[in-house]
Amino acid sequence: YDGTYYSTDYSADAHNKVTPYVGAVFNLTKEHSLYASYTGIYNPQTAVNANLQTLAPLKGKNYEAGLKSELLENLNFSFALFKTEQENLAQATGQYVNGIAINEAINATTKGYEFDLSGEVNDRLKVSSGYTRLMSVKGDNDENVKPYTPRNMVKLSATYRVPYIDKLKVGASVNWQDEVHYTYSDGARIKQDSYALVNMMASYELNKHWSAALNVYNLTNEKYLSSLMWGQSYYGAPMNASATLTWQY
Repeated sequence: YDGTYYSTDYSADAHNKVTPYVGAVFNLTKEHSLYASYTGIYNPQTAVNANLQTLAPLKGKNYEAGLKSELLENLNFSFALFKTEQENLAQATGQYVNGIAINEAINATTKGYEFDLSGEVNDRLKVSSGYTRLMSVKGDNDENVKPYTPRNMVKLSATYRVPYIDKLKVGASVNWQDEVHYTYSDGARIKQDSYALVNMMASYELNKHWSAALNVYNLTNEKYLSSLMWGQSYYGAPMNASATLTWQY
């Protein structure tokens, strides 16, 4: 690929690469299964180092194993353990040369687990929930890296079809993450506290062709930074809403 950025040549060549994926599933019972998988990682990068040279492609391996179960009739549960090993992972240094963000290539090993529960509780109520825990994100010297990546994340959502008004559906979702921080090369540090975003929706089927919907995002008007990845950030959108009218045939 090629191109320029801030008058700097971003052209780079990377050899063709086939990334393998292999997985296996073992059925314990009709409702419960164990699984395991392995995935290769290879991704050319555009990030540059202090010499304005493009970093070598990201390489790595990902391992995952877990359990999947069907609870009740339409409710699904899963638990997974994962480990990711990455080489040449771009990490921002907080420095800039002529407006270009400078990165360093690091090696990182991430370990964690996640739960997921989703499906139909009954004919009217559908739910989706998940929890992800990054137990560690370590570099070559066992130091913590990528501190701007949240270590704990929770996602909850539900939709409900209102009784006696079957054409009306309401829903809500909550996305929460714990605090993150970023440390500059001179030791200065910025922090983003934990926060939750609450969204709500309602939709109504006017007839078999037309439907109307209202979505409200960031209902509590939470003030937060979108990411600290580059040592700078935009504020996330304040409370906002959208109304849509949809036609289908």
